[in-house]
Amino acid sequence: MSTVPLGIEFVTRKGCPLCDEALPTVRSVASSLGVPVNLRDVDEDPALVDLSDRVPVVLSASGQVLAEGEISSIGLWFRLAMGRLAGF
Repeated sequence: MSTVPLGIEFVTRKGCPLCDEALPTVRSVASSLGVPVNLRDVDEDPALVDLSDRVPVVLSASGQVLAEGEISSIGLWFRLAMGRLAGF
């Protein structure tokens, strides 16, 4: 397993109830694997315009979508754990 921390991006939007619900799950799963989480607001970052209708979205450090919409802790944990092994 890689010893280099794998960061993830949590793409959110102010006033998004689904985002507010997903954030504690994302933080908890990431913390359990030692993965830092960077929050990005889809409305403040023009590079995220393609994700505007899909928030919340969890992106790997390489920009791969790991989860979106209703985020499952088990599903996200699995994707992050496998991503660490694959090095993405």
